[in-house]
Amino acid sequence: MRIRVKLQGMRIWFFLPLLLLGALLSAHLPGLQSPGPAPPTAALQLTSVLPGTPGTVNTIEVIGAVPGDTIIIAGGFSLAGATAVPGCPGLFLDFDLWDHTGGITADAHGKAYYARHVPATFAGTTMYLQAVSIGSCTKSNRYQQNF
Repeated sequence: MRIRVKLQGMRIWFFLPLLLLGALLSAHLPGLQSPGPAPPTAALQLTSVLPGTPGTVNTIEVIGAVPGDTIIIAGGFSLAGATAVPGCPGLFLDFDLWDHTGGITADAHGKAYYARHVPATFAGTTMYLQAVSIGSCTKSNRYQQNF
């Protein structure tokens, strides 16, 4: 038993300088550092329409965009069809397009906000919204807003 403990202690003293040397080298030679796991990529998401009330200004929030990318918010009232996104071959909205915003720019955190007055006549209607990132030709989830 004493021999095993002694050997384990010797192993620690043998490997400790190697560990310290590795840490020292990786701190001063960035090429030797392990890249580690890739950071998770957030998918483009339309997260909220606040306050969600017709007759007032509502703000739409989009997250997970590429910082600086142009985001367009599309809206429609019918799920009967799909609308092709110009400039993005093979990309379709999940509904029939009724209207869309001009381009808004995602901030440094990949967030974009769009504020628009929702007419009082929208009361009682359901609108479908989707964000599209023009630079990466990706779309967000389809968001259902009941006004």
